[in-house]
Order: sequence, then C-alpha cells, then structure tokens
Amino acid sequence: MTQDIRILKTKRDIESALVTLILEKGFYSLTVQDICRKALVSRSTFYSHYLDKYDLLEQLITKTLEPLQEKFAAKYGENLDNKGLKYFLEDIYQFYQEHTDLLKALLKTPLENQQGFEDRFDQLCQLYIKELLLREGMSYTLPLELLTQLYASIVRSLMKWTTEHGPSQDLTDFTYRMHKAFLDIIEGSNSRI
Repeated sequence: MTQDIRILKTKRDIESALVTLILEKGFYSLTVQDICRKALVSRSTFYSHYLDKYDLLEQLITKTLEPLQEKFAAKYGENLDNKGLKYFLEDIYQFYQEHTDLLKALLKTPLENQQGFEDRFDQLCQLYIKELLLREGMSYTLPLELLTQLYASIVRSLMKWTTEHGPSQDLTDFTYRMHKAFLDIIEGSNSRI
C-alpha cells in the first residue's frame, strides 16, 4: 500500500511539473529532463510511468476528463430535461473554477495528428448537450447536431475566458441569461413546427 501512495505522489508531482512548465514555456519547448528537474524525479522514474512527454500529456488529459464524464453520466444519464442543461452548465462552470491552471495548460497545448484536450472536452460536452436536448416529444427546426455544436462552442468559449480572466459575478449572470436565451430560441423555433 505504501508503494501505491508513493507512486501516486510521484505521478502527481510529475503532472504538476508538466502543468507549471506548459504555463511557463509551452509544451513544445519543454523536455523530459525539464519535467524531471521540476518534479524532483529521475529520468528512470519518469520513464517507469510514461513513454514520453506526449504520453504524460495524454494520461493527464484522460485523468482530467474521466471524472467529469463519470459525473455527467451519473447525473444526467436519466435527467433529460430543460433544467438538466442549466445544471450541466453550472457543473462545467464549477469545473473551470476548480481546475484553472490545469485547464489553462491543457488549452495551450494543441496536439498535431491527435485529439487534444479541447477536442475531447468539446466531444464530451456535445454528447451530454445532445442527450439533454433530446427530450421526449421535442423536435427542432434546425439540425440537432448544429444546436449541439453551437451550445458546446459557447461552453468552450466560456471555459477559455474563465480560465484566462477568472470567474466573476457579471460573467455568471451573463452565462445564465445566455443559457436562457438559447433555450428560449430553441423552444420558440419548435412552436413554428
């Protein structure tokens, strides 16, 4: 059991070093040696857990998104109504606030030839937004995929802004008004069917 705790602490230190270094100098400028130096671990310790810095980043992205996905699945798996979308937005907003530096680092790191954090976060949001919009008896004059992508792009833009500038009551109020307007527009378009 002690070894597991040491491994968890080592991985936490390596992940923390990665985030700090991305924010300081960017992902592509840093080396495994930089990460090891910052985390106070040897290269052999690093390589016992990760193949390279890309593997470390991939594992960190997965580690960041999995709990969010599990929370969404548990919370919204059966709650497919209008209020669910509002609560979804609140959960996302809380997620931004709890993981600001991590999200800043992950958003600053687009990956070539594979999905980075932003793409995977966007897909996760679209999945649950689509489920939440698919209420029994509702049909849309616009394609559901378009509505889903639009709402997800709003969520992503708010995440980027919040991580860069911090949360504020004005932003929170605006977010709720925008959310309500989005739902009103969707429902208004349904009444013309």
